[in-house]
Parts: sequence; C-alpha cells; structure tokens
Amino acid sequence: MLSSASAEDITVSEQTFGCILDWPKVRNTYFKHSDPAKLKEAMRIFRDSIPDRQYPVGTILQLIPFEAMVKHPREKFPNTNGWEFFDLDVSKEGTTIKERGSMSSIIRKGSPA
Repeated sequence: MLSSASAEDITVSEQTFGCILDWPKVRNTYFKHSDPAKLKEAMRIFRDSIPDRQYPVGTILQLIPFEAMVKHPREKFPNTNGWEFFDLDVSKEGTTIKERGSMSSIIRKGSPA
C-alpha cells in the first residue's frame, strides 16, 4: 500500500505493488495512484506527452512486472526528478523489493564488478 501522511511523506512497501495486469495502462505502461483524480492526471500526462509537467507525487509507473518507479517530491531524489526506482521479485506468493533507490544506485548494485 502506498501511504502518505502528507504529499512530502510517502512510504512504499511490498504491499504497494500488486499485479500490474489489474492496473490501467496507456500503451505499454501500467499506472497506479491511490487518488483516482491523480491517477487520471498521470495517465493524461503520459498519454498526451505533456512536456515540463510533473507527475503527481505517489504515481507508480510499471512497464514490466520486475521494475517500477514511484514519484516522490523532487527533493527526495533530486538526481532523478523525484523518481525512486524498484527492482522487484514477483511470484504467485507476492512481490518483494530486491533493490530500491536512484536508478544509478540500482545499476551499480546489479552490475558485475
């Protein structure tokens, strides 16, 4: 479950992610947001390729089941414009988070030495 005490305080856990096939999609990208109006806005930004528009905080984008990105306030992940990236392990028992952080930290951890 994605929870937010305020727009600045988002908690992402393994329960945040479910089956992306249950989520709405635009082209090949699946979307999730706990607020239906913000979900609609995120999908519109993506669908219409709106330049220089920030996705609502709390938006989750997933192209494939094993990777996702969650929008936080820009200050939390300044190098990725507020996006936190997740490497997921998905099974019929549920989803677990293998790695999380900025894209560069996930690439470094997953890259051979």
